[in-house]
Amino acid sequence: MKQLGSVVVVGCGGIGCYLIPPLSAILGEIWGDNVSLTLIDGDTVSERNLVRQPLFSPESVGSNKTIVIKNTIEMRIAPIQVKAIPNFLGNVLLPNNTVTVFCSADNHGTRNRCLEEADRVGCWCFIGANEDKQAEAYCYSPEWKGTDKDPRTYYPELTEKDVYDPSLAIHCEDHSYQSAVSNNLAAAYMLQLYRSMFSTGGDRTIMEIELPYRINSTLHTIQTTPTYIGDTYVTTD
Repeated sequence: MKQLGSVVVVGCGGIGCYLIPPLSAILGEIWGDNVSLTLIDGDTVSERNLVRQPLFSPESVGSNKTIVIKNTIEMRIAPIQVKAIPNFLGNVLLPNNTVTVFCSADNHGTRNRCLEEADRVGCWCFIGANEDKQAEAYCYSPEWKGTDKDPRTYYPELTEKDVYDPSLAIHCEDHSYQSAVSNNLAAAYMLQLYRSMFSTGGDRTIMEIELPYRINSTLHTIQTTPTYIGDTYVTTD
């Protein structure tokens, strides 16, 4: 069967470690052999990562995160084709066959770059973010560029410092403590949005007007397309 394309994860750290294992299983469930998983991150495993990034072990220290996770996924979690790109997104582009990009990076420059690459390739983008006990996820379609559902509209700071090299960016962990719980929650929100959009192999089961595009744990709200049209909130229990 012809392969449809690649699902890309940019950022394999705090959120990425909680996102990638269940995402691998979901991809197999939804797409089967029609999609591969590409991991992009130029960072290496450090000792401080071991506390809240569960895919790494002391033996991983010094190795590139994408390579370690690729080996783990292929051996223990899901029989899915995984490609590791041990580089930062600022130095490489998304593959032209990208169908979805998940951004779990912890800086605005990379998030903005993912949105720009989604516009260029014409694919969906799912972004997760967190600080301390707070978590959020939002998705983006190139069709929404410049509208109220464009993350660059409701988070203009994404474009204020256009830093593509994460070594020069301000990272979340530089000014707040990211707990494993909030990392896990942000990843879960990203997956919830993805399943809402692609629950049946890419065929949406409900109209787009009913689909969520943003989930925020601080406000305890799920924002859906009616939020964009009529400023209506759906409150979670």
